[in-house]
Amino acid sequence: MRAKQTGLPKIVPHGVRHAKATELASVCEDTREMAVVAKFLWHSPSMFINAYVNKESVSQADLINRLKTKTA
Repeated sequence: MRAKQTGLPKIVPHGVRHAKATELASVCEDTREMAVVAKFLWHSPSMFINAYVNKESVSQADLINRLKTKTA
C-alpha cells in the first residue's frame, strides 16, 4: 500500500534532518555545543546558526540569555 493511499504525510530524509537540527539548536547551551552539532551535520558553525537558530522555536535573545546565565 502506498503512503498516499493511507493518508499519511510523505516523509523525506531532509525533512527529518531539518527537524532534528532545529531540535538540537533549541537545546544547545553555548557556542561550543553549537559547533559540535554543526560539525555533526557537516555545516560550519555560522551556517548552522543562520539555518537553524533564527527559527521561530529558537530566538537569539533566548540563546544569549542562556549563555549569560551559564557564564555568570
